[in-house]
Amino acid sequence: MEIDVFVSHHTASSLHIVEGIVNKLEADGVRCWYAPRNTEGAYASSIVKAINQCAIFLLILNRQASESVHVLNEIDMVSRRLTRNEEVKIIPFHVADDEIGEEAQYYLGRLHWIDAMTPPMYKRIDELVERLEMLLGKKKGERTQQTQSPIRQYRLLARMPQARDVFEGRETLLEQIHAHLAQGKRCIFLEGIGGIGKSELAKQYALRFQKEYEQTLFVSYQGSLQRLVCDEEAVSIENLEPQKPTEDERAFFLRKLRVLQSITSEKTLLIVDNFDVDGDPDLDKFLEGSYHVIFTTRNAHPGYPALRVEAMQDFDVLLDIFQKNYGECVEEGDKDSLKKIFDRIACHTYTVELIAKQMSASFLSADEMLALLEQGDMQSGLAETVSGRQSVNTAFGHICSVFNTSNLSDEEKQILRCLSLMGHSGVPAVRFREWMDLPSFEPINQLIRKSWVLKGAERRISLHPLVIEVVHAVLRPDVDQCGKFLDNMSRFLFTAWLRPYQENLAVTDSVLALADYFPEPDTRAIDAFEPISGFLWQVGRFDASIENAHRFYNACRKQLGEDNPMTGYAAKNLGGCYFNSRRNKESIPWYRLGLELMLRSGMPENEDLAMAYEKVARCYTWEYDQDFDKAQTYFQQALAIRQRNIAALERGEKRDMLMKNEQYDLALAQERVGETYMEMGRMYQRQGNYQKALECTLLHERTLSERNPSGLAYSLYDQGVSHYHLGLEAEADGRGEDARVQWTQAEDKLVRALEINQRMRGALAADTIENQEMLGDLYAAQGRYGEASNAYMAVISMVEKLFGKDSDRIESVKQKMDFFGADT
Repeated sequence: MEIDVFVSHHTASSLHIVEGIVNKLEADGVRCWYAPRNTEGAYASSIVKAINQCAIFLLILNRQASESVHVLNEIDMVSRRLTRNEEVKIIPFHVADDEIGEEAQYYLGRLHWIDAMTPPMYKRIDELVERLEMLLGKKKGERTQQTQSPIRQYRLLARMPQARDVFEGRETLLEQIHAHLAQGKRCIFLEGIGGIGKSELAKQYALRFQKEYEQTLFVSYQGSLQRLVCDEEAVSIENLEPQKPTEDERAFFLRKLRVLQSITSEKTLLIVDNFDVDGDPDLDKFLEGSYHVIFTTRNAHPGYPALRVEAMQDFDVLLDIFQKNYGECVEEGDKDSLKKIFDRIACHTYTVELIAKQMSASFLSADEMLALLEQGDMQSGLAETVSGRQSVNTAFGHICSVFNTSNLSDEEKQILRCLSLMGHSGVPAVRFREWMDLPSFEPINQLIRKSWVLKGAERRISLHPLVIEVVHAVLRPDVDQCGKFLDNMSRFLFTAWLRPYQENLAVTDSVLALADYFPEPDTRAIDAFEPISGFLWQVGRFDASIENAHRFYNACRKQLGEDNPMTGYAAKNLGGCYFNSRRNKESIPWYRLGLELMLRSGMPENEDLAMAYEKVARCYTWEYDQDFDKAQTYFQQALAIRQRNIAALERGEKRDMLMKNEQYDLALAQERVGETYMEMGRMYQRQGNYQKALECTLLHERTLSERNPSGLAYSLYDQGVSHYHLGLEAEADGRGEDARVQWTQAEDKLVRALEINQRMRGALAADTIENQEMLGDLYAAQGRYGEASNAYMAVISMVEKLFGKDSDRIESVKQKMDFFGADT
C-alpha cells in the first residue's frame, strides 16, 4: 500500500482534530492522506485513488460528517473494497456526542467505534495513534525503511514563468542545459551581460521540458537567498508555519529551507532570476537540495557549472526577432541599416526588441533610427551604475541610447520612474494603477506594447533589471518627483489594518524594494515612509519591521534633531513594532522615550501626544514594571487630551496630527477615545475587576466605525472575556441563572470576534488563537466538554504551526483538558 492511513472527515467541523492525529502519525513515519491537503489534479479522482491505496480508512465521526454527501461517498467506496475481500480496515473515531445520521449508521453499525468523547481528547488521540500503529505493525516511534518517506503535510506552490512568444536562435543552448541536468548535476549558472536573453532562455527551458518536472518555481533574486526563501509571495509552502514573533529571520530561513529541501526532488525545477552578485553566503546551503536550479546572472561564479550566453551573431535570426516585434516584414533596402544598428548595439537581443517596438510606434525608418542612436550615444554620457559586479560589460549604454530616442511622454516617464521603485518582482497591476492615480490601464499597456514594461504572472507588472538601472540613472526618481505616488502608496500601507491579510501580502515585495531604494528615509516626505514599518509587522515580517522603524527613528533624529516631535513619534512607532512582534519588554523603553521627546519638544496637546501617554500607560499594566496607579494616571492624561480635542472639533476648530495619512475629524477623534477605554478595560481585567472592564469595552465599541472590523474584533473579544469571568463569579456565588446569562453573552461576543479575526488576521495569528482558547475556556466552564475539546484541539494545532510543537502553550492547554477530563 502506498498510503497507510486515509482520513475521512468533515473539514469545517473537525480539521483541527485531523491535523492533531496526522501530525503524531507522520512524526512516526506513518504515511497519511487527507483532503484538501493531499489532493492533486481532479479532486474526486484524487480521493478515489487514495482510498483504493490505503491500508486503514480512519473516519472522524460526528453529526456533520455523517450527513456529508462527500463523506458518505468515501464510506461507500471503502466498503466496496471490503466486498471485494480487499485488505483494508475501517476505524470510526467518534468525536462528538451528537446524533449520527441514519445512512452512516447503516454503513458503520457493525463496526467498533473508538470513543473520543471521554475527555481529555488529546489522550484519546494518543490512544488512537497507538492503535493505528499497532494495526500497521509498528511500534510507537519506530521508523522502518518502508515508512521513511511519509506523504508530507507541506506542498510547494509552483509558479510557471510567463515566456515570450518570440524566441529564436537558442536551440543549442536549450539542449546543453537539458543534457547537463540530465546527467545528475543539480545546478547551472547562465552567465552573460544584462539583457542578452538569459532569463528568457531559462523560461523557455522550463516550458520545453515541463513534462520532466512535477513542479517549477520561477523567482527573482532579492539581494540575498535568505530574503528570497523567507518571502512568502516568492516561495510559498502550503501548511508551513509562518515566521514566529519570537523567531528571527535567520532561524525562519533555516527552518523554511529545511522544509523546502525535504519536500522537493530532482523533479522540482527552481529558476532564480537576476542572481547578479559575486556570491551569496547561503549559496552552498541552498544548493544542498536535490532540486534542479537554474541561475541567471551577469557575474562569473568560479567553481560552479556555468553556461555562457553570448550575443547572437546570425543576422537572419536577429532579423526574424526584429520583424516579429516590429509587426511586419522589413524592406530589402532597410536591411543594410538594420545590420549597422545590430552591430552598434552588439547584437543585444533585448535592445533589438526595444528598437523594433520603438520604430513601429514612432514610424521611424531604419536610417532614421540609426541616426538617432548615433546621436543618443553622444548625448547620454552615462556611466554604469550596477554594484557588486566584476565586469561593467553590460548593455546599459545600448538601453540608454534607445531610451534617449524613445520620445516617451511625460506620463510614460513618470510611470517608469515610479515602477522602478517596485523592484525586480514588480507589483500587482491593479494596485500600481491605483497608486499612480491613472484613469485607465492604457498608458501602462502602451509601455507593455513598447516592451519597456514587462507583464508577468498573476497580473504583475515590472521593469527589466537593465531598464530599472537606466531609469534610475536618467530619470532619477526621488521624493519630489514621485511624491504623489508615494503619498497614495503610504495611504494604502497606513490602512493595512483594515484590509485582509492576503491583499497586503501581495505588495510586500514592492514595499521592501521601496525601503531598499531609500535606505535613509527623507523626512521631507515623512508621511510616505512612516507606515512602512507598521505594514511589515502586519504581514509577519517582524525583523524587517523593526529594522525599518530603527531607520525611520535614526533619520528623524539625524535630520530633525531629538527635540522635534517627529523624533518622539518615531520612537513611539519603534516601540509599537517591538510590541506587535510580541517583544513587549523591549517596547517599553521606546514607548517611554517617545513620550519624553514629545514633551521635551513642546508640541501642542494633539492626538499623537495622547497616544504616547496611552502607550506608556499600557507598559505599567504589564508584569515587568506593574503599577496600576501610574497606568491610571497616564490613561487619564490621554483621555483628557482627546476629550479636549473633541470639544475643539465640535466648536469647529481644526486639530492636526503629525501624520497626514488620516483626516483627524470628529469620528476619528471619538474612535481614539475608544482605544483608550479598550486599554483601560484590559488593565481592569488584569486587576480582576471585570464589571469595570466590561463598561470600558462597551464604551470602546460605541466609538467604532464600520471601516474598522479589526477594532470591533478586539472589542467583542474583550466583552466576551469580561462576560466569561462575570459568569464564573456568579456561579461561585450560587447565582446559576446569572451565570448562564453572562455565558450566553460571552459566547455570542467570542464567536463573532473569532469570525472577524479569521477573516482579517487569518487562522494562524495570535489574536485568532487567543480567541479560540477563550471559547474553549467558556465551553469547559459550562460543562460542554466536547465543544471545549474541539476548541482546545484547534488551539493546539494552530500553536504547533505558529510557534512549534515545543511551545509551553501546548502544555498549558493540555492541562486544561486534563482538568475537565478528571472532572467527568
